[in-house]
Amino acid sequence: MMRRSLDDLIGKKVTLRDHEGRTHDVLFPKDGTYSILGIEFPVYNPIPKFIRTDRGSLRSRIESYYGVKIEIIKDKVYKRKDE
Repeated sequence: MMRRSLDDLIGKKVTLRDHEGRTHDVLFPKDGTYSILGIEFPVYNPIPKFIRTDRGSLRSRIESYYGVKIEIIKDKVYKRKDE
């Protein structure tokens, strides 16, 4: 498995529950990074993207929006390096 960098990070995938009890996968896009003692951490936008589920899967919507193939590892969304 190749090591991922912060440059390849697109955002964070989270499952949220709406007021009707349905769960939705949403993406919190990466806005930038901040550094503490030389260690960089990602900063995520507090407003989620791709909330509605009736327009296809989260993976296909992210790929069509960013125009690249993605890979979801645990809860992080990365650009795929093999393409």
